[in-house]
Amino acid sequence: MNFPINHNVNPKHILFDASTATTALELILGAGKGIEIALSVFHFNVGAAILATNAKGERRIISGCNIENAAYGSTMCAERTATFSAVKDGFRRLIAYAVVGGFDASMPRALRKASGATYITPCGNCRQVTNEFGAHHCMVILAREEGSVFITTLEYLLPAGFGPQALGVDAEDYQRSSKKTLR
Repeated sequence: MNFPINHNVNPKHILFDASTATTALELILGAGKGIEIALSVFHFNVGAAILATNAKGERRIISGCNIENAAYGSTMCAERTATFSAVKDGFRRLIAYAVVGGFDASMPRALRKASGATYITPCGNCRQVTNEFGAHHCMVILAREEGSVFITTLEYLLPAGFGPQALGVDAEDYQRSSKKTLR
């Protein structure tokens, strides 16, 4: 699948230097750990890893996995399990995240090959949830099993995304809040 280049994305959000390359690799490896623990009864494993900061400015990489359910609407995506784990631990500002996935070895080779030819992108729900936590400008890293990587931003994947600011809530306050209401 060819992704068009979005010329409206501010390049300062995807500066690629040695530090960014190291972070991208750490996130891809963290997403790979998510695949290893995925509960995917339908054999489509997805892992995600998020780089987030807390109110003290500390950074952490948090992994997540998809948890499939027979009632398919109850399935939880890897991006959301990672995001919810990060928020639970007080890491509420997302900086970057990686997503990897595909069918497991029990599926026919042709199906695995076809799914491996595309990047696994966050679904609409995951895009919306991550957008809540300052991620609109964050780097999103999509990696395939054969090694190719596509780097974009959530802003590109979710243009004009609805978030706290649309409700008159300052995103910084939202990310720092814990038990108080923001009204």
